[in-house]
Amino acid sequence: MAAVNTALRVLRWAASDTRGPMPEGPLADAAGLATPGPEVRAEIGRLAAITAARLALAPPPMGDTDPPGLETAIMAAAIGGHRQEAAIALLRAVPPAPCTGWDLTARHGLVAPVLPRLVDDLPHVADALRDASPLTGVLDRPGPRSEAVCEDLLDRLREEPSARALLILRFARPAEDPRQSLWRGESLAWLRHVDPEFVLDVYETALILFRSEHEIRARTAWAQVLNDGSDKRAEPTAVWWRALAELEAAEPGLVRRRPRLAGRSIGTNLYRHLQGVT
Repeated sequence: MAAVNTALRVLRWAASDTRGPMPEGPLADAAGLATPGPEVRAEIGRLAAITAARLALAPPPMGDTDPPGLETAIMAAAIGGHRQEAAIALLRAVPPAPCTGWDLTARHGLVAPVLPRLVDDLPHVADALRDASPLTGVLDRPGPRSEAVCEDLLDRLREEPSARALLILRFARPAEDPRQSLWRGESLAWLRHVDPEFVLDVYETALILFRSEHEIRARTAWAQVLNDGSDKRAEPTAVWWRALAELEAAEPGLVRRRPRLAGRSIGTNLYRHLQGVT
C-alpha cells in the first residue's frame, strides 16, 4: 500500500496549499493503484471539484458528468516518487485520452503546481506529466507526445462558455517561456481560420490587461533583430503576434471593428519583418 499512501498524500497536498513542500514517498506495491479504495477515489473527486472552481469552469466541466478515473491516482503516486525511476514508467502508463471533464480538471490540479518545481531539474518528468494532463498541455504547452490530443481538446474547450473564457485569458497572458509562446501563437494562427472572433478576443484581452508586458517583449525582440540579428531569439514573440498580423491582411474589417486593438503594430510589424513582408 506504499504507493497508494504516497498518492493520497499528494492528492491532499494538491487540493490544499501547494506553497508548502511537495510530498514524497515510496512507490512499492504500485499494483495497488489499480484498486486504491474509496478514500483515494474521494480525494480525486475533491481535487477535481476544487480545480474546476479555481479555473472558474462551470460544473460539470464541459458538460461531462462522468466521474474522474483512477489514472489520477497513478499520476499522484508518480509525482510523490518523482525522483525514482519507476515514476516515468507509471506516467507513461497513463493515456492522455480519452478524458472526462472531471479527469481533465483532476489531472491539471495535480500537474500545474508541480511543473515549476521540476522543469529545471527533471525536465523529462515534467514533459511526461504534460503528456498525461491534456488540460495542462493546452493552458501551458503540450508534452512531446500529446500535441495532437491538446489540439483536439482546444477545439472542445472553445465550445463551452466558461472554458472559452479561461482560454482567452490564458492565451492573452505573456508567455512564461519561448515554447509556450510558440504553442499559443501557432494555435492562434490555426484558429484564425475557424474562429477569428476567439482570436481577436485573445489579442484584445492581451492589450487591455497586459499591454505593457507585451510591448516590452516586442521591443526586446525588435532589439534582438535589429541590433544582434537574432531572428531565432525573436521568433517566439513574433509567432505569438502572427494570427493578428494575418487577420490584418486577410480580414481588415474584422480588426478595424476592435478599437481596443490599437497599438498592435509593434507586434504585427515584428512578425511581418521576420517573414520578410513589408
